[in-house]
Amino acid sequence: MISNKPFMLNHYLHGAGMFTKTIIIIFSAITTVATIGCASSRQLWSQDGFTHEQSVTALSECKYQIGLKQIPETQQEELLKHCMQGKGYRLNDY
Repeated sequence: MISNKPFMLNHYLHGAGMFTKTIIIIFSAITTVATIGCASSRQLWSQDGFTHEQSVTALSECKYQIGLKQIPETQQEELLKHCMQGKGYRLNDY
């Protein structure tokens, strides 16, 4: 049976112990902070006069070249950075 009462956290947690309520509140706070933190830190490669699609193509070319040479994963990020910089791109925060 569906209730006509509005959903409220206190009603949902009625009978739950203080420890359970505290855990749920802490989990909710951590999830909120993590979501906000992830959303604000975005980096994209860009170059004046070039479209986003062109930068994605350049990035794909660099990744392909690195993949062909079977470079160890520990070195791939640095090589990708050098490849994109060699094409004139800069990594910018957005």
